Amino acid sequence: MIRLFSFLFLLMLSMAASAQVTGSSATTTSAPSLSASTAAETRARDEAFAAWKVRYATNRAWIADEIKAVRQELNKLRQAQPEPGQRLTDLLNGTIKRWNQEKTDYGDAEQFADCQEFFATLRTSIQNERTKK
Repeated sequence: MIRLFSFLFLLMLSMAASAQVTGSSATTTSAPSLSASTAAETRARDEAFAAWKVRYATNRAWIADEIKAVRQELNKLRQAQPEPGQRLTDLLNGTIKRWNQEKTDYGDAEQFADCQEFFATLRTSIQNERTKK
């Protein structure tokens, strides 16, 4: 009797195992297309992220160079005209602080264009103050 139950138990296990194999083979026929689309999406996302990282680093380097150059111009202006030079220095420092607090995305074309516009306006203001004397 025990042998019979053991035999039936093993038979049920083997049937369950074969059903799982059959079920998983049925799902693997559609899996490659799902896997291929997922791989393509992942690859596209990775390429977009890599392009963003390059754009961000390039734009952030440009911002750093602009900050250095504008600070030098502001130092010269402050020596000649302390009040307007300090006012524009405070404007630069406040803007940099805001960019850091808002976590400005220099990889985003619109946000980077806003930064470029700020530097162009600031340089124009410095130039205007120099010519006022």
